[in-house]
Amino acid sequence: MSRLRASDRLRLGPTTSTMGSPKLRLPLWSKLTGSSGIALLVISLCASSCGPKPSPVIATDYSVGVAVSGLAMGTSFTITDTDNSASAVINSNSAFTVDSSLASGKPFNLTFTSPSGQACAFASPNSGTTATGTVGSSNVTLSITCTSSNTPISLNGPYGLVFDATYSNLYVANSGGNQVLIYNETGASSGKPILTQTGSITIGISDPSRLAFDAAGYLYVANMGSNTVTVYNPSSSLNTVVATMSGLSRPLGIAVDQGGRVYVANNGANTVSVYSPVGSSPSGGFTLSTTLSQDAKGNQFLAPEALMFSGSNSNGALNALFVGLGGSSNAVLLYETPLSASFAPQGSLTNNSCPTGPNGPTALATNGASGTGSSGATVPVLIYASNYNANSVSSWYLTSIMTGGCPALTTTSGSSSQIAQPQGVAVDGFGNVFVANSSSNTITAYSSIATAPVLTQH
Repeated sequence: MSRLRASDRLRLGPTTSTMGSPKLRLPLWSKLTGSSGIALLVISLCASSCGPKPSPVIATDYSVGVAVSGLAMGTSFTITDTDNSASAVINSNSAFTVDSSLASGKPFNLTFTSPSGQACAFASPNSGTTATGTVGSSNVTLSITCTSSNTPISLNGPYGLVFDATYSNLYVANSGGNQVLIYNETGASSGKPILTQTGSITIGISDPSRLAFDAAGYLYVANMGSNTVTVYNPSSSLNTVVATMSGLSRPLGIAVDQGGRVYVANNGANTVSVYSPVGSSPSGGFTLSTTLSQDAKGNQFLAPEALMFSGSNSNGALNALFVGLGGSSNAVLLYETPLSASFAPQGSLTNNSCPTGPNGPTALATNGASGTGSSGATVPVLIYASNYNANSVSSWYLTSIMTGGCPALTTTSGSSSQIAQPQGVAVDGFGNVFVANSSSNTITAYSSIATAPVLTQH
């Protein structure tokens, strides 16, 4: 048998023989082996089905993000990964993802600028406002801590006070400074609260008087200087006005019911204006639905200042509106809502009939709906009034107001109380009572309304 020569090739090609069968063409050179001289032809024709397939390489992506603490409510900043062209808006104390799909070994470079009034920085091993690193085999979460960098704004003619729904933050209408100041409260459970100023609202604020929150957490500010009510969303930006109600007359009292209707006490016109929301949120605006000057029993709204809703409770006042009248009235009236042209008071308390009744009530507050305290005893609903004329704060059981009861449960007054021409009152989640004193430019707090203050804030 003759040997095959290297020049002899076998090909597998598309040409056909005269019989129509495809001719064999081999793409590779034959290999001549064997010591006996026998030609062994090894041909490689590996197609797609030749042998087992290799396992595909699956890329694993990881995220890079931050966990933020100490950020003042209503402030925000943007953090950017300059290596990977990604960013995230940081607007609350929670976790945020900056990059969601970075492969292992990929570098990142996070940087940001602290918001106004705040000093924010990455935690160790990073520092300052820049953090660099490389993605490993798991998600990356870096910590950012923020603190206030502002010199606290001094109180100047403080008026209205209101706590948010969490009772963590106290909002103060700083009338003389044309701001709403924000304080974080700590130590409330010990009866020795501490207030730390964390921010302020200035946009749309003009000689602010009273404040209120609605059920969705929007903040309402009555502005005496511009005769308006401005609305803000603390969960986004507190220095953005989302709605405005105009054409008021020295608005002092303000309250919002569960249906989103806004009640405004026009001290300069002796009326109460009622606004209805246009849409499902305040950003849709409001329309004036009615203006009230007296109730069905002829009680005129003379010098109205204080408005408050009690909410639902077991004492029979379902979402009741309280109206505090100054001037010669010196009364607190209670109404079921929504109000109508034929409404009549469900209860009242007047200084004329009760010597320990309200005396120039400028603001009202409540300890909330009745419930069960830690001792198992029922906690009654208390209504508090700041009495401008008497330099005092008084409290009554809700049932006393509904029945015209007298006397007041407790009254704080006198030099030891440090209450001086009070314009605001609020109660935190632990029953501590806060009072805005307009003539001494202070906020005083009491763990019991009949004791000396446990806090004096300037």
